[in-house]
Amino acid sequence: MAIFWLHVVSLVKICKSRDLNVLVLDALVVPLRSNTFDVALSIAVLHHLSTLAHRLQAVKEVLRVLRVGGQGLIYAWAQEQTQDSRRAFDSHKQDCMVPWNLDKRFAKVDADSGEPVVVQRYCHMFKEGELDSLVRMSGNAVVNESYYDQDNWAIRFTKTSDI
Repeated sequence: MAIFWLHVVSLVKICKSRDLNVLVLDALVVPLRSNTFDVALSIAVLHHLSTLAHRLQAVKEVLRVLRVGGQGLIYAWAQEQTQDSRRAFDSHKQDCMVPWNLDKRFAKVDADSGEPVVVQRYCHMFKEGELDSLVRMSGNAVVNESYYDQDNWAIRFTKTSDI
């Protein structure tokens, strides 16, 4: 059995269109039983959490719901963006506000300009090795692989014990 943490609405829609069970939930307090899943995937979630404590708690929640021996995979935005990335960040800051252009159906229109209001959202840009540190700090997982993939840092890990 697998569980997926997805922040990206389009990914949730794709999963639902394929009859996959998908939940939208709080990554810090996951309302699922411990030691239940063989696989857990977290995509585009951790970089929206503003503190180290919250990022670590989210990783611990992924591990909590995994069975011992279960595999986890986490993707988060990398501070090191390629030249052709559509994201542009200050290379000296890991914490920034990023413009989010809402779908026209949901965006409010500015009364003066008539243009849709652009919402700013928080992002923590991960550096190489930072996801590894979070998984190791959790205390009950081993890192299998850590890699850079299309402007994201990714980590694959295995739950080794219950804490």
